[in-house]
Amino acid sequence: MTVGTPRSGEATGATISVTNDSEAAVAGCQVWWYSGSQIGNTLSSNKPPPAALASHSETFSLQPREVRVIRMVSLVYRGEGAYPSRFVLHCTNPKVVSLPADRRVTVRAP
Repeated sequence: MTVGTPRSGEATGATISVTNDSEAAVAGCQVWWYSGSQIGNTLSSNKPPPAALASHSETFSLQPREVRVIRMVSLVYRGEGAYPSRFVLHCTNPKVVSLPADRRVTVRAP
């Protein structure tokens, strides 16, 4: 997983690899990226983040043992500093929610 380094007032990009380690296909999958300068307090409170604080990938399916590379764009970061962000994979068939992958995003001056 790679995450860019945006300037204040910008979004950034991320590239992640998603792997289906199971013996069954999964469908209706999306990666949700909880990001942007407003997400920090929500992630530290251990409450589920609201969908408004996330960007998400296109919907996709994965065959057994398939690996897919996903490119995403975050929400906007305002202000310099290091911000938490979280990636979560959701699939609907069968219902799957991955463990979260947390990454810090460092925001530079404009």
